[in-house]
Amino acid sequence: MELQKKNLSSEILKLYEEVTKSLEGRTLRVIMQRPSIGNSQAQYIHNDKGNFEIYITPELYSDYILSHELLHVYIAANGTLPILTSFDKNADETSKCLALLLNGIIQHKWIMNEQRHRNILGEKEFFKSMLTNLMDMSYNESSIASENFHIINTIYEFISNYYEHINTIEESLGKRYPLSLAYAKELFEERSNYDLSSPFYARRYIVRIINKWIEWFAKDGRQYDFLKREIVVKPVFSERQLNTVAEAILGMDRRNDGVYCFYTKVDNQKCCPNFKPNINSLDQGKKMLNVNVLSLLLDKLELPYYIDDRKGNWTRKNCRVLAY
Repeated sequence: MELQKKNLSSEILKLYEEVTKSLEGRTLRVIMQRPSIGNSQAQYIHNDKGNFEIYITPELYSDYILSHELLHVYIAANGTLPILTSFDKNADETSKCLALLLNGIIQHKWIMNEQRHRNILGEKEFFKSMLTNLMDMSYNESSIASENFHIINTIYEFISNYYEHINTIEESLGKRYPLSLAYAKELFEERSNYDLSSPFYARRYIVRIINKWIEWFAKDGRQYDFLKREIVVKPVFSERQLNTVAEAILGMDRRNDGVYCFYTKVDNQKCCPNFKPNINSLDQGKKMLNVNVLSLLLDKLELPYYIDDRKGNWTRKNCRVLAY
């Protein structure tokens, strides 16, 4: 069922109209249906046609939740913040969940501050309901960390959004999910090493979390190296790097179906969507990297990237939000 504008409060209607105006011809639908990816209660999707959809679990709807998703769409449409992660259409569920989670972690503080600025009420009630929902879940924590993937990430996001309530969170969840809480806190504590307002440091943080999960899966005997190739983390360069031969910065992979992608050599993380250049082999692709300056190659292929001077100034090139 699609939400009707006539049912919106005046504050939310004002935000809705502001967001839809910024879409420049693209459409937005709000669908009262549980999201299909992960265990989120609400989620926005930028689909293959460039249009936006917001999915909200009907029984959990509130103006606060809708405004949160509307502001995600606003960021995506206006480039307000760097949007660094996306995933392949046929990606594993784990890749999809991590990509969505990590975009959210980068954006949520801005969104919550914007909600306060716009006097959109409900933050305290939302915190309490989230805590209650976590406590009431019919979930038995496993002694194997990687089997708690979803609950660890849910608690991690919860702590990230509401760290000012960390004592309440620890007191409430410590007995119910002791192992998951410890792992979630470890993910959160990594943040202190990175300025997430900078695309350069935000990207480093994102790749660090992906690597953490690969490491934890490996400890439990599970190979999840595919996260390095299914999750796209857009590259962030300095001006000096952009004037370097591409081969010094990027590596290239080829799938069996003839689709190629680049990865950043420094961290082996896929950094662009799949593409089909006019080449016949991986060797030809590597030669292409060897004879092109990085900026010229990326612009020729219209591949997205960010430029960050690490002094608070950044810009984006060839960027649009990928479908996810």
